[in-house]
Amino acid sequence: MPRFSVPEKVQAFRVHTKLEKLRGKQMSVWETLSKIDVSEHIEKKGNLSYLSWAWAWGTLMEHYPDADWTVIPDVKHEDGTVMVNSLVRIECTARTMFLPVMDNRNNAIQNPDTRQISDARMRCLVKNLAIFGLGHYIYAGEDLPPSEPENPATEDQVEEIKRLLDTRQVPEPMHKKASMLLGSNISEGKAVSIINALSECPKREGA
Repeated sequence: MPRFSVPEKVQAFRVHTKLEKLRGKQMSVWETLSKIDVSEHIEKKGNLSYLSWAWAWGTLMEHYPDADWTVIPDVKHEDGTVMVNSLVRIECTARTMFLPVMDNRNNAIQNPDTRQISDARMRCLVKNLAIFGLGHYIYAGEDLPPSEPENPATEDQVEEIKRLLDTRQVPEPMHKKASMLLGSNISEGKAVSIINALSECPKREGA
């Protein structure tokens, strides 16, 4: 008995439908995780912000209990430094992340011990979750090259930031981060960036 193949147009339609469903799930994961306010769970070390891995993983499990995490073998370089790697799978999407084993100044450590490697793996996990949306905004600017010290923000800039926070419809995570930065010694350049970002938010009714 002859076998009849599915017409090519039908096959193409099925492939397209599967791709659309996959894109929809990917967007759903990002939209869900990126909207979560992580500000109360951020830990500070120097000028850098970190998210508790235990809280981050617990939050992921609340939303996607079938998600899983795999430690990819570490890469040891000739100078003795080590790069840890991880893979996180959420629904149909898997993404990898890497992170060097670093000291408290964020310099790569030569010949790290097992505790330092273990800590780096957990930090790598959190960074892996960030590319799915969870706390992604706390990493903004960390890959930029170090710059010369800038002048502190002016009083006018600080007042403008406060005004915008009061008169614009600012998303809660952005509002909390801007308020947190406002309480620190921000530079003129950082103030300009905050003002530009807040200015993009729509005005509140009656403001």
